[in-house]
Amino acid sequence: MILRGLVRRCPFCGHRPIFDSWFKLKESCPHCGHRFNQEEGFYIGAYAINFAVAEGLLLACIIPYIIISSSNPSLKLDALPFALVALVLAIVGPIFFYPFSRSLWIALDMTLRGGRNLDDSWKEPELPEEKRS
Repeated sequence: MILRGLVRRCPFCGHRPIFDSWFKLKESCPHCGHRFNQEEGFYIGAYAINFAVAEGLLLACIIPYIIISSSNPSLKLDALPFALVALVLAIVGPIFFYPFSRSLWIALDMTLRGGRNLDDSWKEPELPEEKRS
């Protein structure tokens, strides 16, 4: 399920597309009917994943600067190129990773719930015949 979430597929059946556009997730999977929007505040975990990825990208820019400048103090290394790359990654990284973080969060939640929705009134999705084994 996690790998399906990482490639923006339905974590339950593997069908795609589950997004109408880069920022618009469908209400449910068009193939198996699994509902993606569980409750208000459900996607806070996706925002946390996206934030962690953005922070990781910033660290990937800052740590080389720190290592290079501390290993050779006589070298007058300009921080501006590192800061500009970090700024671009801080803006572009979360925008690029946004749909991946949402589908990954759905997969993580679904893994913990055993493939069920939070609301019992919603019909539990059924695997297509080719996925049953």
